[in-house]
Amino acid sequence: MKINILSLFNKSKIFYLDVKKSENKSYETIKKYSQVLESFYNFIVQKYEINPELSLYNFDKFLLSEYISTKGDLSQNTLANQITIIKGFIFFMADENIEIAGNIKSSLSKFNIKIIHKTKSSFTKDEFDKLIEYIKKLEYKKDFISQRNCLILKLLLFTGLRASELCSIKSSEIQITNDMYLIKIHGKGKKERTAQIHKELIEQNLELIKNDTEYLIVTNRNNPLSRQILYSNMLTCLRRAGVFKSGIHIFRHSFGDYLHELGYPIQTISAMLGHSNIKITYDFYFREHNQTKKEIASEIYKIYKE
Repeated sequence: MKINILSLFNKSKIFYLDVKKSENKSYETIKKYSQVLESFYNFIVQKYEINPELSLYNFDKFLLSEYISTKGDLSQNTLANQITIIKGFIFFMADENIEIAGNIKSSLSKFNIKIIHKTKSSFTKDEFDKLIEYIKKLEYKKDFISQRNCLILKLLLFTGLRASELCSIKSSEIQITNDMYLIKIHGKGKKERTAQIHKELIEQNLELIKNDTEYLIVTNRNNPLSRQILYSNMLTCLRRAGVFKSGIHIFRHSFGDYLHELGYPIQTISAMLGHSNIKITYDFYFREHNQTKKEIASEIYKIYKE
């Protein structure tokens, strides 16, 4: 009996995502896989309506090229990631049909999107100074939103956290030791690390936004702050500071640049940023020195107080 390609797709998708969960992929990764496959499925539905004879045999480089042509608004990097996910899923489906598995893998194995790497964006010295000035203005405002945004800006600028890491900080996972706050960070791939920031930098902010909720960064209604709201709030803060750049990752790149300029070793920068592979750090920074997380946090505090 011939299996309808749409039924095969949906059935295989469920099993495929279960396999990925068993590989201890993070919630965000599984969610991304699901979203990409849903997008590809909607494309296949449209193709099926035109050609009811569509089958797994047709899942070749030409089909993927056509799918890519419908995604002109996406960056090369995003498209490349999507194709990697889709190819993995197609191979998974093909493995259930030995007769065509070889042909499909042969057709798609070398199908990739060539990425043209862009130069990373960081804050200039002037932009950094404007941000520091804006943060200090926020410190004088005692309302919840101002203090929360002040805290967010400091954490992004002085610890290099990813957006997802910032939003997932739990109040119970912040410890204080001497003059430092130690913050447990849940990074990519369920990897954990500890971020350190000087006590005096965020003590007032923490006191004024104190609440009984599970997460540190919340809305004025005590709901966890989503990444979408975070992006929007930080864009507003950047504009008010007179900085006309956007995104959350620019804070992270800038933090890495600060460490590099201060002379910290590549191994330390990689650990501070939570990179899974030191080669990722080498793409951006390289220098020899030997310092600890606490010394880094102390130096950043001195720069802020200047």
